[in-house]
Amino acid sequence: MNGSFKVAFDNYRMFQPSLTHKQIVCRLYKDSLRLLESWAIDRNIFLDEAEKIRDRFDENANLDPASGRAKFLVREAAELLERKAHPDP
Repeated sequence: MNGSFKVAFDNYRMFQPSLTHKQIVCRLYKDSLRLLESWAIDRNIFLDEAEKIRDRFDENANLDPASGRAKFLVREAAELLERKAHPDP
């Protein structure tokens, strides 16, 4: 591999853009629906549970992104998604 290409690639690989709070929450919501879809047997069950998930996200929509409560909820949601991951994705 060309030396200058390797340096450029290493710089690109090290750069990880930081996500905004809104982007993180949207990804958590989308991932939670995808996870629910992998577990739900029936479409009606999926729709009922999706409504509950949406309500839970909407309850905390007015929180300040810099608040400790918002950061705690994001971290808790990410951990919950990890724990509930489907064994056969």
